[in-house]
Amino acid sequence: MIRNLRGSNPDLPDRCQVCVIGSGAGGAVVAAELAEAGFDVVVLEEGGYYPTSELSHDPLRMLPRLYRNAGGDSTLGRAPIMYTEGRCVGGSTVINAGVCYRTPSDVLHRWAMGLGTLDFMPENLAPIFEQVEKHLHVSPVPQELYSKDAKYMLEAAQGKNYHSVPVLRNIHACQGTNLCILGCPTGAKQSTLVTYLPRAQKAGARIFANCRVQKIELDGDRAAGVEYHELDPLTGQRGPLRFLQADWVFVAAGGTQSPSILFRSGIARKLRFVGKTLFLHPNTKCVGIFPDEVNAWQGSVQSFQIDEFAEEGLTLGATFLPPGILALALPFYGREVDRIMEQYNHLSVWGVLVEDSHPGRLRFSPKGLPMATYKLTRDDTERFKFGILKLAGLFFEAGAREVLLPIRGMEYARSRDDLRQLERYRLKAEQLSLFSVHLMGTCRMGLYPQTSVVDVHHRVHGLRNVFITDASVFPGPIRVNPMLTIMAMATRAAHNFVEYQRRFSQAA
Repeated sequence: MIRNLRGSNPDLPDRCQVCVIGSGAGGAVVAAELAEAGFDVVVLEEGGYYPTSELSHDPLRMLPRLYRNAGGDSTLGRAPIMYTEGRCVGGSTVINAGVCYRTPSDVLHRWAMGLGTLDFMPENLAPIFEQVEKHLHVSPVPQELYSKDAKYMLEAAQGKNYHSVPVLRNIHACQGTNLCILGCPTGAKQSTLVTYLPRAQKAGARIFANCRVQKIELDGDRAAGVEYHELDPLTGQRGPLRFLQADWVFVAAGGTQSPSILFRSGIARKLRFVGKTLFLHPNTKCVGIFPDEVNAWQGSVQSFQIDEFAEEGLTLGATFLPPGILALALPFYGREVDRIMEQYNHLSVWGVLVEDSHPGRLRFSPKGLPMATYKLTRDDTERFKFGILKLAGLFFEAGAREVLLPIRGMEYARSRDDLRQLERYRLKAEQLSLFSVHLMGTCRMGLYPQTSVVDVHHRVHGLRNVFITDASVFPGPIRVNPMLTIMAMATRAAHNFVEYQRRFSQAA
């Protein structure tokens, strides 16, 4: 079973072969693959353990339990970008929309050429993607789960001859409850909580929740183990430091926390690219108000995406936000929020994701806490303006009577004339209301320690037994939801590790 760390717990480990830090897309995959290969694996997860039976539709209850800082983090800069990260057993796979796209072929070609290995060519990664997709039950969202507002968007897109693709999601017997971002209450979403972690447990892995890793203890060019302590995710209260001796350490704590662990461990002093290349896939959302009830809460959280503008780095799609979260996301206060939320069944949320053209970076406090800084470029600001115009145009095409825009000072579009005014407007980055759930690149993979953090085998440069297997190792943004890419890369890393250890033992 998965155990919450408690000060008097007699089962606390003091040694293992493999310590995995984090239980999300990267950590859970590594834990399952290595445990099934016969390694003694211990998983340390900072967040709490909340099985399917404990998940609810109440954001006031679930946000502080499933999200880091209740989902309220933000980058620093002229145009702050709100971002969220999962912090629970299963990580962000518990709270995401379950969208499973393979890394675009052009991105993989670029990685393969830059990294000097054919491993990342699409045809060579295809068998790994297939393996992960099989474990996750990845399939197109069935038509019967398309929400009414998603159908409106699709019809409007088809009327403009925009190319679209069905969303592929890791779902099994989905009931369309649309509570994905608060944790699936039926277990239909195949997060690592219900897939890879049970596999790891069955193979003998020990999984501990409420364990915050402070640092990796180094002995020369090797890790001797990790220092960790009990952490109450709700109160922040910490227990005494403990030490777990480990032969190998796999870090999979996510885009902000993996580099933070490296910083607190003193590794960032030698690898100056720790935290340097932060990509976010920033996105924004428009809200359409329809004359008829669309009941966006009935159906799949996402059904299809418009990739007509993929070459420009833009993806459009319909999504869903529960009432409490949508109310918080609106750029209004008081009576205007009441006016809009009273029409909740008439509301639809459509979004645009932009593939960043320039990275931000992480800075660290003396205690090793991350602070994200990000500057939205002029080109990316213009791409957001383009995407907002396309979304609003689709809303009017679909019959919306009013569109709420994520632009301070231009919050309303009540006709196409308002959109023509926006076309002529010079939009400033600080006017945009932006959001992100895809943090990546902060421990980038590369050939040289002067310009990267890990090598092509996910091993941290200069260390013999420390690996990183999460989105922080991406060499750049990937334009699509990162979960499947993380899991495929983690699978590849685990397979390579097992093969290397097997050859090493045979040679010995």
